[in-house]
Amino acid sequence: MLPGVDLRVRADAGGYVQHLVVKDAQAAGRLTSIRYPVTTTGVTLKAAKDGGVLALDLVIDPDWESSTPPGTSCS
Repeated sequence: MLPGVDLRVRADAGGYVQHLVVKDAQAAGRLTSIRYPVTTTGVTLKAAKDGGVLALDLVIDPDWESSTPPGTSCS
């Protein structure tokens, strides 16, 4: 990721969880924004009202939804 920042991913049968581990104040100062490039097939990604992400299929039903912990945002 960046100096002083690690990306940790845990996968299980239900999906995966990712966390950024910020090790010091200098590293935190470098994190003004974070972008995760994503490509999809068969679904469209949309921002959810809670700051998470919705994956919508062709009939606009949520197939997958993420959420963000309180005090964080996803943009």
